[in-house]
Amino acid sequence: MKSLTKIIIIFLAWPSGASAVEYSSDIKVRLAGTYEDNARLSYENKINLYGSTATTEAGFEARENNWQIQSNLKLDFTKLNEDSYNSNDQYLTVGVGRQSERQDLKLSVITIRDSTRTSEIDTSGNIGLRAQRRENLAITANWSYMVNDRSRVSLTASTSENEYEGSGYTGYKNFSSEGGWTYTIDETKSIALSLVYSDYVPDDRNIVVGQLGLNPETFYFTGVYQNTTESVGWLIKGEYSFTEKLVFYGNIGSTKSMAKYSFQEIPNPITGVDCSFYEDSGLPQSVCILENYESENLAGEVSLSYKGEKNTVTVDATVNNQPTNNGNVMRYFRASVHWENQLDKKNYISINLDAGENKAIDEKVSSGEREFATITAGYLHRITSEMDLKLQAMHRWQYREGQSGNVNSDGVTLSIMYAPEKNIW
Repeated sequence: MKSLTKIIIIFLAWPSGASAVEYSSDIKVRLAGTYEDNARLSYENKINLYGSTATTEAGFEARENNWQIQSNLKLDFTKLNEDSYNSNDQYLTVGVGRQSERQDLKLSVITIRDSTRTSEIDTSGNIGLRAQRRENLAITANWSYMVNDRSRVSLTASTSENEYEGSGYTGYKNFSSEGGWTYTIDETKSIALSLVYSDYVPDDRNIVVGQLGLNPETFYFTGVYQNTTESVGWLIKGEYSFTEKLVFYGNIGSTKSMAKYSFQEIPNPITGVDCSFYEDSGLPQSVCILENYESENLAGEVSLSYKGEKNTVTVDATVNNQPTNNGNVMRYFRASVHWENQLDKKNYISINLDAGENKAIDEKVSSGEREFATITAGYLHRITSEMDLKLQAMHRWQYREGQSGNVNSDGVTLSIMYAPEKNIW
């Protein structure tokens, strides 16, 4: 925290012209009631969850010609029929920016303290038998420099850390960086080239190894399992504005991933059983024989967005690597469609579709593979300029590697939000 304070001071101490500082603040309050059957997306032992969530959100911003500070704090309090899924969640974002004639510097810090009931829906899909605490800290720094009127170079570095309370999830640290060059052809077109790097380091795991059916007291041993995944790659990017309302963005490239494994075995203290015992018996244990693995995969994204007077449409497809709490990096395929229509000044409807697939980079380590899709339909009524009422229906589908079949879940949420006008002084 002291280092972060020093960085902010340096940002603000950068020379700038004298001008007045503008301050602003805003607040939002939301109350929601929700119901979902099979909330765990489980093939067996399904549970229905229903209850309420109270949310308070407050933002603050200070801005001058050449710098700005922004912060946002959101607090969620959820009470459900199953006490084991109750949670009090906190989300804090702080951002600092500094600009000169040619340079931009940005720093953001995001800290999240939520639970697996919400954090895993979009990633592993495994919310667990209860809401376990998850804590996430992410710090991102970005620097860009205008070489001339058309060319810009940039460098971004980000580090994040995920920690879980209890068992069933693996915490991890992930570092990523990207260096790039962007060339603006004209007002409607630009191209870019980027080099990317990431390093995924999950927590060490203490595991018990043994063959099912044998006497566990004499035919087991333990050990510490470690692994890391480094990835390097490149991307070619492009953006084209067909009109002011219709914009295309795309990137394509390649990522080379290198997974390294190690297992420090601890022989059975009584019998001395270890990896070699099972290898000699013709029953080698997988954790004992994992070999380092390399793969080269396609990376890319295609996005098309349209924003009209009453309709907004966004279509997006992405394939990339994603760190997970399964202890390994997954290939993440995702496609999404968002549509919103303004019926009149007070009424809006929307439809969102998200579908994807998680595949293991190394097929020998396939835990967490799944296919999934979520579709939501919403209706929003603007009661006043400061208050909205929203009704949303949701359907989720999932197929997980190793389960007997597809699973489905349906839910509905009714919420009311109060957001008074932003204060500026």
